[in-house]
Amino acid sequence: MNGILLNDFTNKALVYSIHVKENGSWKCMYVGQTQADTSRNRIRNHLFKKDHRTGSMLEKIKSIYKTQKIGISAVEIQPAIIRHPVESIIIAKNYGELLQWNKDGTK
Repeated sequence: MNGILLNDFTNKALVYSIHVKENGSWKCMYVGQTQADTSRNRIRNHLFKKDHRTGSMLEKIKSIYKTQKIGISAVEIQPAIIRHPVESIIIAKNYGELLQWNKDGTK
């Protein structure tokens, strides 16, 4: 199952978001971006197995996954070079009540 999920994120420049279902509603907690050649591993680090070199959300997910549903969505960004500005705009417009896992309104 995890392999099937990760295949959807393989070799694509992405802006992605992690959601938690709270009180029947989905709440966006985190927005990030990844380059195409590392996209599969980046999503895996957040959801299943953290590489110590990353700032993954795995510890936060582990702390809630037994009691809440976790979701992830992504948009492929072309050209890939604009993924950083797209991520920054989304964070800047939504930081606060949403995106509680992004540090200080940034990545």
